[in-house]
Amino acid sequence: MKKTLPNKISLQHLTRKLLKLLFLVTLFTSKLAYADKVSAIKFIENKGQWDDEVLFKADIPGGHLFVTSNSLTYYLIDKKAVHSHQHGEPVKTGNAQIVKVFFDGSLNRKVETETSITFPEKYNFYIGNESKWRS
Repeated sequence: MKKTLPNKISLQHLTRKLLKLLFLVTLFTSKLAYADKVSAIKFIENKGQWDDEVLFKADIPGGHLFVTSNSLTYYLIDKKAVHSHQHGEPVKTGNAQIVKVFFDGSLNRKVETETSITFPEKYNFYIGNESKWRS
């Protein structure tokens, strides 16, 4: 019996799949955002303020979404416990979940990204020494 190897996925095909998935994720999370009275989900470009593998980060209802070249990582947190902790209230327990979704066939591929929408507001990141500060 002859074994056949799966067809190689072209970068263009992979990029289309990635864009479709990002669109669906954004559409889904924007519906959640509307329910949470947040007007839009904004993907913030990594300019050195996060780990090198992170391309973009978005605050989503219930946590954060990190975009890398081959995956989406959802970091979901217990908003009530975080709010209580930030306001000096005692917190006995809190829950967090991390869900990482890999794009099929993307582990050894170089993916290029581009930013197409800019926002009028600025985000400042003062992390560590001044060499890591970003705006």
